[in-house]
Amino acid sequence: MKMPEGERAFPASLCERKWPKALAVTGALGSGKTEWVLNMALGFRDCGEEVTVADVDIINPYFCVRQVADSLREEGFRILTPPESTRWSDMPVIAPAVAWAVKSPGGRLLIDVGGDAAGGRALKQFSAQMKEAGYLLVLVVNPFRPSTMDTGGVLELVKGIEGISELKVGALVANPHLMDQTTAEDLL
Repeated sequence: MKMPEGERAFPASLCERKWPKALAVTGALGSGKTEWVLNMALGFRDCGEEVTVADVDIINPYFCVRQVADSLREEGFRILTPPESTRWSDMPVIAPAVAWAVKSPGGRLLIDVGGDAAGGRALKQFSAQMKEAGYLLVLVVNPFRPSTMDTGGVLELVKGIEGISELKVGALVANPHLMDQTTAEDLL
């Protein structure tokens, strides 16, 4: 997780941007949500911020922050995952400390939300607190996924997430990839 000396995850101009307290990242399964959260965590740390990463994925516990939580803690990040006894279960368990992290002053909170609109259900319990603290709900879109391969699919996903979470999507991140089969042509 360490960047080579002299390299930054964020350009300096992004460090100067005024970001809200909480960034919640959602999208369809396979969009690259967790990877985006991890890169943002590295970037905010490079900007000198204290970073908390909350795993609220209630959809698929196998492709989320939980997989790298111990490594992230070793790097100095505060990581909020479900209790150890339910860490790998498919039960909709969220760490109680997430509510505290939304309300606590200082630091940046990155929330890794489960895939698809149903994953937005995990955010609903924090929606009032997030609105008060300041938030940006980010939708990561992989146009190679069946549900987000066209505008209609993306709009349907936005509508579903907003309807369940009671939060508004404020940013779209294009993340086209085919995992290890991605070529330069796929990105152009």
